[in-house]
Amino acid sequence: MPFTKSRKLHSLLLASAITLLLTSNSVSAQSTWGQVYSILQQNCTSSGCHDGTIAPVLLGTEADVYNNLIGVIPTNPEANSRGYKLVDKGYPHLSYLLKKVNNGLDADNGLDNQALGGVMPDAGAPALSNKEIDLIHVWILNGAPETGIVADTALINMYHNGMGLVQATPPPAPDPSEGFQIHLGPIFLGPNDGVYDNEKEFFIKYKLPMISDTMEITRIESFIDVESHHYIIYKFDDAQSAGNVTQEGLREVTNFFNAFTDGTTMVAAWQNTSDINLPQNTAYFWEPNLTLDLNLHLRNYDTDSVLKAVVYTNVYLQPKQAGTIEMISDLVLFNTIPLQFISCPFSDFCIPADGADHNFVGNVTSDDLEGLSSNDSMYIWMLSSHTHKYGIGFNIYERNPGGPNDEKGTQVYDGFYNFSYTFNQGFYDYEDPAVRYFDPNEFVLNAGEGLVHEATFNNTGTVDVGFGITTEDEMMLTFFQYTKVRPSSGNPTGIKEIQTNNEVSLYPNPTTGTVTISINSANPSIDSKRSFSLYDLVGKEVAHEKFSSGKSELVFHKGQLKSGVYLYQVRDNGVSVGNGKLILY
Repeated sequence: MPFTKSRKLHSLLLASAITLLLTSNSVSAQSTWGQVYSILQQNCTSSGCHDGTIAPVLLGTEADVYNNLIGVIPTNPEANSRGYKLVDKGYPHLSYLLKKVNNGLDADNGLDNQALGGVMPDAGAPALSNKEIDLIHVWILNGAPETGIVADTALINMYHNGMGLVQATPPPAPDPSEGFQIHLGPIFLGPNDGVYDNEKEFFIKYKLPMISDTMEITRIESFIDVESHHYIIYKFDDAQSAGNVTQEGLREVTNFFNAFTDGTTMVAAWQNTSDINLPQNTAYFWEPNLTLDLNLHLRNYDTDSVLKAVVYTNVYLQPKQAGTIEMISDLVLFNTIPLQFISCPFSDFCIPADGADHNFVGNVTSDDLEGLSSNDSMYIWMLSSHTHKYGIGFNIYERNPGGPNDEKGTQVYDGFYNFSYTFNQGFYDYEDPAVRYFDPNEFVLNAGEGLVHEATFNNTGTVDVGFGITTEDEMMLTFFQYTKVRPSSGNPTGIKEIQTNNEVSLYPNPTTGTVTISINSANPSIDSKRSFSLYDLVGKEVAHEKFSSGKSELVFHKGQLKSGVYLYQVRDNGVSVGNGKLILY
């Protein structure tokens, strides 16, 4: 939500910002490093900086000072031991200079130990303004170039002059014994007023020097702005792949040619703030000296306020354990062939502006997934979907074994469900699509058969829309996480009985025809009302039977139900007394 303010005040502030730009051509044409240099010369080269750790390197020409800062190891022993540089290109939180001038603006980038020395400026001199600190931060985040303009000072000034969207309180970092926090940002975006560019997407390399051995990541919790379109964590497969990306700092996505990075593997993805807690005995595996590639897509929907976007990610990890199985993540686009990137009307994926529904159906098989053969099993833990604003439906099905391409079998994901997949809300929410989790033993697929995903779009705009990288284009993809090996011991085919508590039991389970459901509590009174409900994996009720009056046992017949895994619930006078899985052959 924006700060409380009047439109008149906004107009005056905007007019002042524009006037300042028009009347200060020498400043506006100055490189971002030139502006940073001026700030340092005005504030940190006189009596204001006398702790002896940085001040001497700030004396000299722009070129001298730049070379004195970039990639240079601090003389401060504590900063040196932590691996800081005076300025580490692309890494604000590893840049000692920024920590010295931070003045509390970035809560997790200050001087957290007296051994790091004092703040800059010192000796009673006034601290840098928040505008100046943010300018230095943005310059470093963009790779700290010596030439060119990488920070929009007008936006930074507008934000700090009362025209900014309110930021959420930063989340606490994990205890160091459990993990660490990744901080990405700030990135400033102008309002959606037709003047500023209010939508951008970036990648940025993020090195993890603290990983010295293979670790398993059991939980990742991301906190992203409500304006964020998506946030994805990739990891580089090796040091060479990371080294092939030579640009330090933010890399803006401008077309499909730089929308993906070679030599990376997906870790996880978010469309809003959420906590990914992996099932027991599963984890993401992160290797020593790992470098991540963070991908953030932002759009500022506000018409008169500046967005200062920041993403925090809490990573919980532990040394790799024997028997832990790797959780794999992947995104599958519609068709995944080069022609999909051709603009309408020549693309396979084109939605005409006719206000009518248009369906697109595609496969998700081993052919689309790296490292899987057609004979591999996929133990699916999570399914989700992604479209842009014209998406009105998204469903996922098992593909009928041996059938033709795109032949839909059992439905396993209904896009009309809410984000937490607890109820059918009657519509598809493209901004917060449903996320469906399965028991790790519940949903196994042959990778060669795979899934079928189907999306429905209705273009109510004025131009045809094709597959593209902005929110004005469209998108169709399935996001899922799975393991190649069953995450826990045992085999469902050997199960004789599944019990979720002491009140309800089913036998036999799995079954080929009938199953007896028993409520193990005392015999009910004559007016007790007990029932048994069976649901498919989407959550749709497929069977419902009542216990005979006064009875604690019910025999259920499979009838015409297809073979597969179902979920059951037993109720006593409307109160659930047991639930679990029923496997039908």
